[in-house]
Amino acid sequence: MSNYNIKRWDPVTSDGDDIKPMIYIEPDITFLEFVKANNFNVLCEISGTDTCYDKNMIVGIVNKSSNVPNCRPNFYNKTGLSKV
Repeated sequence: MSNYNIKRWDPVTSDGDDIKPMIYIEPDITFLEFVKANNFNVLCEISGTDTCYDKNMIVGIVNKSSNVPNCRPNFYNKTGLSKV
């Protein structure tokens, strides 16, 4: 299993009152090939955050950080981060 450092972490409210994390990582070629082969779905294990997410498996959908409702291409172009 590969490990990636969390570069940014934003809370997102989904339907109802559930708050889920939007996690940004700096992907490498191996990660990008893996997610492409898996229809951009991943199973993540968060660790080292001292939150309720540590050591739990979380299903994620991977997108470029520019692919958000308000479209932030400048943020993506500057950072190259992907969001999970």
